[in-house]
Amino acid sequence: GSEMCIRDSFVSVFLSLCLNLAVALFAILLPGRVMGIMTDHGELIQMGARYLRLSAVSYLCMAVSYSMTALFRSIGKAHYVLVPTCISLGLKTLLNFLLVHGAGVFPALGIAGAGIATVVSKAVELSIYLVLYSRTVEPCYKLTLAHCRDITFAKCRAFLKKTYAVVLNESLWAVGLSMFSIIFGRMAVTEISALNIAKTLEELFNSLFYGVATVSYTHLTLPTTS
Repeated sequence: GSEMCIRDSFVSVFLSLCLNLAVALFAILLPGRVMGIMTDHGELIQMGARYLRLSAVSYLCMAVSYSMTALFRSIGKAHYVLVPTCISLGLKTLLNFLLVHGAGVFPALGIAGAGIATVVSKAVELSIYLVLYSRTVEPCYKLTLAHCRDITFAKCRAFLKKTYAVVLNESLWAVGLSMFSIIFGRMAVTEISALNIAKTLEELFNSLFYGVATVSYTHLTLPTTS
């Protein structure tokens, strides 16, 4: 019912924030160590560490945003995910164009500009999600302080018991992709650049497949009415 949906949504936000906060702190405090895992090129480590330190704040925004997308999909409002995503991507593209190489009154910040663009776009995306949540979601699905106080360790454990298969699947997928990055990161800089271009095209097509799969899953899991 709606009560379970609200509880699971809050548990999802809470656990995501805890995990992303740990990752963000690690990226802010030890960005060089993180980049050292991915590549052994000193210049890439230095540049990547600068980007990580700036963009780490966006991990917290993403934790809430992804939970919001799951909530909208579970209550039959998947179309509300489209607007924030498009605005975020468009804003990130524009800010990268303005801040990386500089344009007009905007200075050329290089890799730091890319980090700033990431944080700003994700913050705007989260703000739009919160506005949509407050204005369009039915009261029976809205989170209150009473629901927050009702969350216990037992309920978090019950949530993980129901979702561990999905969490494990996505975690193993992420580890596998990270291993590719670690291998590619130890190639020459020219090969890394070529792979990044190819990866952009790969993600473009993957987005289509993931979108179709998500819509199909949402359609199958939504309750039907006679």
